[in-house]
Amino acid sequence: MTFGVNHLAHYLLARLLLPVIADGGRLVITTSDTHDPAVIPMMGPKTLDPQALARPIGKARGARAYAASKLCNLLTARSLAALGNVQDRKITVIAYNPGLTPGTGLVGGVSPSAQAAARTIVFPLLRVISRFKPAFYPGTIDRAGQVLAEATLGTLTPPAGRLYLSLVEGEVTYPDPSKLARDDHARDLLWRESATMVGLST
Repeated sequence: MTFGVNHLAHYLLARLLLPVIADGGRLVITTSDTHDPAVIPMMGPKTLDPQALARPIGKARGARAYAASKLCNLLTARSLAALGNVQDRKITVIAYNPGLTPGTGLVGGVSPSAQAAARTIVFPLLRVISRFKPAFYPGTIDRAGQVLAEATLGTLTPPAGRLYLSLVEGEVTYPDPSKLARDDHARDLLWRESATMVGLST
């Protein structure tokens, strides 16, 4: 379900909308730094097998499915940006990582006592950890939303040759995505297999 909602749905919607996106328009896909094993070693995928990523097994498979779907978001953004039609029409494609953003409901229903514990114990602890691992910095919904709006409206534009916009400790950065996310073979493989899964031509 995670793979279907986070990746295949985005892939299908982007492909169906592409013909009607205005010249000079923008296509922003939300990703996550969890896609990168150099950032989050226990989650980030190290290989690409779309069928296996769609059905992870073993411990923490939900977390791994999430991270895999975010890798797929980045690869899909790269595929879209490489299309001749997209380049000719000057459509900007951005893969946006809002960073760790508590309070979005991502983890589902959380009890009031767990929410209180998160505010008083977990978030302060994450701020300490983030001094050494910036990916664990707990950002705010307002800041994440502001940067998303700016990327969508064109206030923020990645430098030439970049499409990965990552919010780190509340600041906009344009880092390299994971090694696997930069792999053209993985990009093209995912595009073809995703097309087959949703019933579109490659």
